[in-house]
Amino acid sequence: MNKMRCIIVDDEPVARKILEEFILQTGFLECVGQFENTLKTGDFLKNDTADIMFLDIEMPKPNGLQYLKTAAVRPLVILTTAYPEY
Repeated sequence: MNKMRCIIVDDEPVARKILEEFILQTGFLECVGQFENTLKTGDFLKNDTADIMFLDIEMPKPNGLQYLKTAAVRPLVILTTAYPEY
């Protein structure tokens, strides 16, 4: 069975670690990259692929929602946040 390739985009190291642990516990997911900002994410996706992106909303500019509006290439997105207003 082919695993779905995932990337994690979050400026908080603890949040990235928690998401990575959940992915490791899921037999059909594989984490192929972790990024602390959306600029590095865009660079990765120009040269590589992912099936799913776990994307934090609140990050330094551009934030997750701003990135989604302008991203030329993007996998399926699961938004993540610690803020209750979202």
